[in-house]
Amino acid sequence: MRLAFAPAALLAIALVLSGCSSSTGAASGGSGSGGGSGSGGGGSSPPPLFAIATQSLPPVQVGTPFSVQLTTQNGTAPLTWKATSAPQGVTLDSSTGILSGNATSPGCPDNVNVTVTDSSSPARTASATLAFNAEGFYTDLLQGQIGAYYNNGIALQCAQEPVSWTLVSGSLPPGLQMLPFPGVDSQLNFQGNPTQSGTYNFAIQAKDPNFQFQTNASIIIVPAVLKLTDGLMQIGVVGQPFDHTVAVTGGAPPYTFTVTSGSLPPGLQLNTTTGQINGTPQSAGLTQFTVTLKDSSGLDQFTLAKPDTILVTAAPLPSRNDTVGTATPIVPGTYYASLSPYTDISGNAAPDQDYYVLSGVNPGETYQVGVSNGYESWNGTYSAPTYSSIDPALELVDANGNRLATCNDPVVDSPPSGAPYSAGAKNFTDPCISHSPAGLGTSSPYLTLQTSSANQTFYIHIFDFNGRARPDFTYTFTVTKQ
Repeated sequence: MRLAFAPAALLAIALVLSGCSSSTGAASGGSGSGGGSGSGGGGSSPPPLFAIATQSLPPVQVGTPFSVQLTTQNGTAPLTWKATSAPQGVTLDSSTGILSGNATSPGCPDNVNVTVTDSSSPARTASATLAFNAEGFYTDLLQGQIGAYYNNGIALQCAQEPVSWTLVSGSLPPGLQMLPFPGVDSQLNFQGNPTQSGTYNFAIQAKDPNFQFQTNASIIIVPAVLKLTDGLMQIGVVGQPFDHTVAVTGGAPPYTFTVTSGSLPPGLQLNTTTGQINGTPQSAGLTQFTVTLKDSSGLDQFTLAKPDTILVTAAPLPSRNDTVGTATPIVPGTYYASLSPYTDISGNAAPDQDYYVLSGVNPGETYQVGVSNGYESWNGTYSAPTYSSIDPALELVDANGNRLATCNDPVVDSPPSGAPYSAGAKNFTDPCISHSPAGLGTSSPYLTLQTSSANQTFYIHIFDFNGRARPDFTYTFTVTKQ
């Protein structure tokens, strides 16, 4: 039977025959020109992952050399390494991948950023950020001083708890002890009240689960604050022996005393080793001078200067000056004093008050008198005033104890807001009494007095406004001729 083919069928047969012919050629002709190594669909598989295999770095000690080999996963040698950032003292060898060095300071964590490039074509690059912990000491041992509580310490930074501490040599300053910070072993405090000056060198050992450390340390303790403590005016009498020693605390004996400005009253001299001022005053008057003190430490902070005052009177003064009749004679100047005792020599209650007398003033002269409950203290330089508990009041009276009425009182003339009186005339018509009321903003009352032809001597009455003063309640008062 004869078959007949349609054109479409002929085309299909031709395509089948063509496919069979191609497959046969590939099998007999070996590998094709495409160079692919895969089977099946004809595509190539990706190369193995190239990465930095080192995932972490062991902790290191500051100041101790270390070396760590970094490794990769896969890649074609040779490799080229690079650290894009690293702590000071740490380097990465570009050909071997060895990270090494000597960390110069603690860091936890610090980071080392690393890249590595292999030799495949095209070259491949991998990168990683590795945490880098360097354990080491941080020392904060400041200078201490006798009389001041000391609290400074050493920390083992980046340590792994627990940490134990040992004093391996030397000694701490007397009065100090080693105390780990509560709840944080890695911090060691040195605390206490130092009792002896000097430089104290010692070695401390610290141990954590990773390392054992040792460091040398030093604490300097300087003497107590140097002070000249005799702030009150000294009184001498013409022709009578005078003996006073400048009072000193702190510093490091022996001391050296000198008069650096002004001069002592005629007839008196200063012992430069003991601070004793003695002799026999030759003339009456108020003398103000400066005593400079140095200790033997050689430190600038233990050199200080302090004004001093000696009042020499023509005749002996009574033991107390709490009446007009026993007033202390003075001349214009600044005085440091304490209130009269609140009991007399027999133990009876007595007034808390002081009287001073200014004689020989001329008619029409103007004087300003002020009092303050503050007094200066000297620690090498002038410090802020120290205040006593006195509430000072000031009154100017005549020889009979009668209050004068020729003053200008700034409180009366310019009363504070809410005062129950109006401003005065400001022309030497105010009563001569002054006390700083609430709201004035000062505890230093003062008066300005203009003398008259009938008043050539006046008395300064200083007292505690609340009537509760004691001899240790000190004050400063100043008389200025204008």
